[in-house]
Amino acid sequence: MRQNEFGSKKAREMSNMVSICCLVYNHEPFLRECFEGFVMQQTTFPIEILVHDDASTDHSADIIREYTAKYPDLFKPIYQAENQYSKGVDVLSINIKRAQGKYIALCEGDDYWTDPLKLQKQVEFMENDINNEYVLCFHDSTMIDKDGNTIKKNIISHSDISALELMKNKIPPTQTILFRKQCLDDGFLDFSSKAMKAGVISGDSLLCFSLGKNGKGKYVSDISNSVYRIHGDGIWSSQSELSQNILKYNLYTFLQKQQSSTCEYYRFRRKHVAMWLTNETSQNRCLRYLIRFYFVSVLLLVRDYDFYHIWRVTLGVLYNIGHGKS
Repeated sequence: MRQNEFGSKKAREMSNMVSICCLVYNHEPFLRECFEGFVMQQTTFPIEILVHDDASTDHSADIIREYTAKYPDLFKPIYQAENQYSKGVDVLSINIKRAQGKYIALCEGDDYWTDPLKLQKQVEFMENDINNEYVLCFHDSTMIDKDGNTIKKNIISHSDISALELMKNKIPPTQTILFRKQCLDDGFLDFSSKAMKAGVISGDSLLCFSLGKNGKGKYVSDISNSVYRIHGDGIWSSQSELSQNILKYNLYTFLQKQQSSTCEYYRFRRKHVAMWLTNETSQNRCLRYLIRFYFVSVLLLVRDYDFYHIWRVTLGVLYNIGHGKS
């Protein structure tokens, strides 16, 4: 990291310009590659690296301790004793809440950056007063499998994203995003917490929905692709097609209820997913899955009343499937 300007008055005033938020769960095979992408960043401003380990059962925590010992001024880890995600906690919000930076950059422990000037270029763009209408900026990414083989070289169209598109779930690759922390609504943490309790797991969708209320996204062309890794243990990629569609249904139902210009859009998306859930080939499987989900949710109610939200969503999907409605 380039630190030649860190001692200046200007640099001290810019303390913690960027907070890197990194979520880790059983990322041992990939974690060093991710962390090397952080520490190689060449910036004229200080950064902090907020790592949240959600009670990994492999040696991820050992790797985090290794890098924290080597870079004590950069790494600020949290080690959970119990998995928070499985309890319905929005773990991204844990990092966002403690972030000191003016900007927040995202990268999970199984992805990584390749450009040492990534943060410098993104911050320079966002700091330019003529770009105040942008709440975030992003760049392209390459998709690989667990063995490092390229699946798709470029995974996005090279164009800006409007505020409405952000709210309609047009999301840049998460590991490429840098956004203005001040542009998150004051109620974002409560908003994301309620979404998790309603069976929504797509934190990046909620983030972009909230940011889209305040501005648009800029595609930055001169940054080398980051790397997005698909593997069997990923939160989304590990889900079956049935599970993914139920999670989409939960997301669209939740966002439809928000009083915004996208209500009709999410009502349409919700109906589209409901049609898939009610078709002849999936209906029996879906009913069995949801009935199991219903009973698990009832059991969870004994432990935590907040799971009422999940239970209510489950009953709603069951009703719609049974009556051929959306």
